[in-house]
Amino acid sequence: EVKEVKLEGEEMSVITQKGEYRARVVVGADGVHSLVRKARGFPKGPTLTLCLLIEEPADIKNDPALLFKMFLLDYSCMEQGIYGLYYEIPCLINGVPHVQRGITDHNPDLSTGKLKEVFQKELAKRGVDINKHQLKAFPERKIDPEGEFAKPHCLLVGESAGIDPLHGEGISEAMEYAILASEAIVEAFANKDFSFSKYKEAVINSRMGQEKLRNLQYAKGLYGPGYVDTMPKMLAALKKTDTLEKLKI
Repeated sequence: EVKEVKLEGEEMSVITQKGEYRARVVVGADGVHSLVRKARGFPKGPTLTLCLLIEEPADIKNDPALLFKMFLLDYSCMEQGIYGLYYEIPCLINGVPHVQRGITDHNPDLSTGKLKEVFQKELAKRGVDINKHQLKAFPERKIDPEGEFAKPHCLLVGESAGIDPLHGEGISEAMEYAILASEAIVEAFANKDFSFSKYKEAVINSRMGQEKLRNLQYAKGLYGPGYVDTMPKMLAALKKTDTLEKLKI
């Protein structure tokens, strides 16, 4: 377990339960509550998005999410004051098929209790009793174009840096961050320059960065009182994409 991260001269010191490690570069890939982010003094950034979820064993032959290899996004919960969505995603836990059912909220004025109440109603619609499952809470950090992504000898990736603000996807972003970070590190050693002054620009201008900035604008327009007007326009735009046309959505 990492206890402390600090810059000492031209090296980073990482202190763990088993001793100290020293490196020219440390990558903060330690999630939304990143110790690296806090230790190196990165700005706190925007309010974190709250997500509640349960993980339910699924019948792979009958459950639609697994049968059709799809995930569900349901925005109708916004009618109850949620600035977010209800979702279902198929997954494997210890090799066993499950469906993760969750709800996200971008409304800073909504209490966790109210979000749980709405989540309970959404689950009940689908015949699921929230009291029979372990309820988990996970905050999410959305990408912030005004934020910082690097400091000398230190880079942030994945949820430490910020992920998709529209529907909370983080795994694909983590993979693309990894490519960008590795390229920046190779360049740093080649040029003996560990300032990483160009890393943010590389992230923002990447395919991932441009997509996330577009999604940030969608999220700002969608997650709020004006969602009734925004949703039809968003669905119309989505239907123009090849994948959704093939699915006849």
